[in-house]
Amino acid sequence: MAVALRPQPGLPGKDQEMRNMKREAAIRQREDDYDRKKELEKERKQEKLEEMKQAYDKMLEDRATQAATFMKKQAEARAAKKAENERLNKKRERNIAAREKQWREKTNKELQQLREDHNDYLNTMNEKLDGAKQRNHEKAEDERNRKLAMSEVQYELDAKRDEKINKRATDRDVREIQRVDAIKVEADTELHSFIQNPCPVPLKQVIAGRTRPVPRVTELYAALRDQREDLEDLENQDIPMRAELRNQSIFQYVREMEKQSEALNIRPPEPQASDLGRGARGSPTRKSVTSPQRKSNTSRQAASTSLMGRSARGSQSPFGGRRKSGIR
Repeated sequence: MAVALRPQPGLPGKDQEMRNMKREAAIRQREDDYDRKKELEKERKQEKLEEMKQAYDKMLEDRATQAATFMKKQAEARAAKKAENERLNKKRERNIAAREKQWREKTNKELQQLREDHNDYLNTMNEKLDGAKQRNHEKAEDERNRKLAMSEVQYELDAKRDEKINKRATDRDVREIQRVDAIKVEADTELHSFIQNPCPVPLKQVIAGRTRPVPRVTELYAALRDQREDLEDLENQDIPMRAELRNQSIFQYVREMEKQSEALNIRPPEPQASDLGRGARGSPTRKSVTSPQRKSNTSRQAASTSLMGRSARGSQSPFGGRRKSGIR
């Protein structure tokens, strides 16, 4: 590598040139040493690389040898294991075949015995079934004969009962007709007597027409018990909750309970306009001065009107029911 040096001032030209040559020689010497060292280093690295290549190749060869040895051992072990498994499988198959043969023989014997037992059972059941059918036929025949005899006896009893019922009904109708005729005759006689001789005492038929049916004591006790239970339920119930469950307001629910209570309430019989007598048209405190003849005519007219009204109305009860005619 050449380096151009500037001539330094103050020095002679030869000394300067000599120094420059020495410097250049030293520089070349250093460059040669550097090149030589570089070559030596390169050779050393090349040798080391060769050694590493040889070691790597040897390592690969050793690994291949070890792998081959290992695979050979594994193949030998697999072959030995396969041979052992084949031996065990053959032994197992021989044992299974022997057990299957024993099981088949035992099962055939059991099936044969079971078939024989089943045949014996079927024969026994057929005999029992035939006997049961025969007994059922005999029992059904006896039951049929018994029912036939009972039906004949019942027919005779029904005929006698119908005859007695018809006789009693006929006798009852005759008695009712006679009683009605007697009541009619008595009513006509009483009416004619009242028309001819009026008196302040009301007629029997008028008194009978004013009677009203009332509930019995048992019905009143039952109604009292129901009212007590309803009152207890009303005291204990949660009215807002029940109204909410029925999708109603509290006032609607209370009004519905009031309507239900009024519908189930038992009321005493109320008097009717025809029950007030001849003085119903006017005030109870009002007194009219009439002549005896006018009083007699008025009494006759009132009796005739009452009789005609009773005949037209029939015996209608205030509770919507129809009573039988006659005095009870």
